[in-house]
Amino acid sequence: MFKHHRKQSTAFLLWLFVIASSNGCGDPSQPPPKTGVSNWRPRSLGGPLEVRPLPPSNKVLADWANWRSEDLSQKGRVYETTLSGASNQTAFTVDVRRTDTPLGRPEHTYVSFLYKDPTNGVYELLWHRLGRHTGEYLKLGDRPKVVWLRPNELTNQQGIPQLQIQAFEGLEPGPGIIAEAGRKSE
Repeated sequence: MFKHHRKQSTAFLLWLFVIASSNGCGDPSQPPPKTGVSNWRPRSLGGPLEVRPLPPSNKVLADWANWRSEDLSQKGRVYETTLSGASNQTAFTVDVRRTDTPLGRPEHTYVSFLYKDPTNGVYELLWHRLGRHTGEYLKLGDRPKVVWLRPNELTNQQGIPQLQIQAFEGLEPGPGIIAEAGRKSE
């Protein structure tokens, strides 16, 4: 058990180092991500990357738990799907909040929306970035967008699974996907 927590702590410290080193010790806000980039897929930090197709919404959390328990190796794990049709995207919200951190009170932007896949059900997709942002680049239009997602292992109040956006086609990638060891089911 101690080994597992040490790996999580190491992954968190690596993530914190990447963020801190890319922004220095001043204002931790990030500029808006560049749009229209062709290299939108982030790399995996601390292990290989495995990408799987997104399961139906009523099975995604169980599939995630099985994926992590069947392979205990250290790797980045993400689901991939294609989002299409602006009418499939609803409840688009942008929330900017200040949070207390050891480095001050930076602003954070949180974007969330519901996405209704015509065959796989409804998902709530979440996105976060340091600083004040509009999130407009996450709105769907006529052109389909490929996304990489990672469940946060929760559902919202309506029982819809919540997934973090790790990469969004055309958007500058973040610092990377942190590899984590799988874990046995409890």
